[in-house]
Amino acid sequence: MKVFLISSFYTLYVYIDSLSFVRQFLAVTFLICALYYYLYSDNKLKTYLYGISSLLFHFSALFALLTYPFKKFKLGKPIYIYGLIFIFYILVVKFNFINVIFTVAMLLIPRYGGYMNTDWNSEVEIGSGLGVLIRLSIPFVIFFFRKKLLEQNPKNLYLILLNLVYVIVNILTIKVQIFGRLNTLFLFVALFNMAALYQLDSKYRKLVVFSLFLLSVFFFERNILNVYPYQTIFGQLLIH
Repeated sequence: MKVFLISSFYTLYVYIDSLSFVRQFLAVTFLICALYYYLYSDNKLKTYLYGISSLLFHFSALFALLTYPFKKFKLGKPIYIYGLIFIFYILVVKFNFINVIFTVAMLLIPRYGGYMNTDWNSEVEIGSGLGVLIRLSIPFVIFFFRKKLLEQNPKNLYLILLNLVYVIVNILTIKVQIFGRLNTLFLFVALFNMAALYQLDSKYRKLVVFSLFLLSVFFFERNILNVYPYQTIFGQLLIH
């Protein structure tokens, strides 16, 4: 079942975007391996090896690797996590804190400075915002089950931190387009979320996973409409 979940969510969250982000998703694949060995084994060598190797394919993986030193940082109760997210949202949306974030990002990876005067540094049209809510549904479920997840595996503390980073990245993404690359980078976290939720000792486990699966399918259908050209082999045969 775990293999099915990971494979399904990898397809729903990663496959379509990978058509235009091939190098970045090669890096994401190595980050997946690194996180797997951290959460489910004691093989630190493979964790470091796969993590560092991700930089060979796309340097944006550095943003994910920078979270590793904080893997044992205790975030506190879910209410504190929600409060932190709300404060960050207000700072970014209402007080234009995005400029400070952009400056820090450029210091870490100077090449991002080239995007400052391009269309990538522009406001994002999010429409109804439904897609954002669907993406954030899984992290918020993770925060809700924080205590049970830590009882299941103390190392899930790092997984919870990664979800917080993923939510923050999504907030940045709805403000400036270029941060969408980081949003894509951190999508791998969703795969481990579903594996962790499925292992929960809770009577609501299957209901939660099934509901999130349906939301992910819906999100996949919305994304697929934005892939151009979206043609099947049968369409090609008709053309010729």
